Amino acid sequence: MATMPDLTPYLAAAREIDLSNKTPKPNIIHGDPMEAIHEIHRDEDGKVLIGVWECTPGAYHSAKVGYSELMVFLGGHATITPTGGEPLDLRDGSAIVTPDGWTGTWDVHETIRKVFLLWGDKALG
Repeated sequence: MATMPDLTPYLAAAREIDLSNKTPKPNIIHGDPMEAIHEIHRDEDGKVLIGVWECTPGAYHSAKVGYSELMVFLGGHATITPTGGEPLDLRDGSAIVTPDGWTGTWDVHETIRKVFLLWGDKALG
């Protein structure tokens, strides 16, 4: 079994990690959302990925295909609406899980930052 590294120093600094190298978010509904990711840890078989993500305002469609995600939000403000479900308001301190197969929309009101853990049955891209 692979050994998990001590992530405490990375997570403690997650608010300050430079995420200035943003790229356009796919599946845009409106606005010009740009995202950036900083990978903290990837297990040796690529089935677990931990990192920090940030996205600027705008709205887009999202889907979790082949993986689930735990998210802990560090700042900003967004609303996500699962397909056929009720909107969730996300701010600093919010924590949610989106299971494999989840679909919905994100509407980022203020640049949002999160720490995430992705896991799945196949290697993550």
